[in-house]
Amino acid sequence: MAGELTPFNPRRLEDLSGGDRDFERELIRTYRASARDALATLTQALLSRNRAEIQQAAHKLKGMNSNLGAEGLAGLYQRVLDLLSQDSDFDAIEACVAEIEGQQAALEDALHARANG
Repeated sequence: MAGELTPFNPRRLEDLSGGDRDFERELIRTYRASARDALATLTQALLSRNRAEIQQAAHKLKGMNSNLGAEGLAGLYQRVLDLLSQDSDFDAIEACVAEIEGQQAALEDALHARANG
């Protein structure tokens, strides 16, 4: 499944920025910094087995990725939220987060190329 996900929809960035490449680069920088922090929070919450913090971070990241047009990642964060609501064990949540980390790396690469292209 991981290989099937498209990192993000560039048209969404164009819509958000109104075609202004400088503003688009700023949006990318802001997203990357915020996503890094939120993913670190999610990872720490997972290590400490704090379901409430996992839920908060996953919800935030789902929204951030949806706004960016990274629907594949937004869907994975929704899966984390679904697993939490089903009171799933942490192994299932950890497996989903491992998939997220791989997709996040692919998105980071795509955003870096977009910002510098």
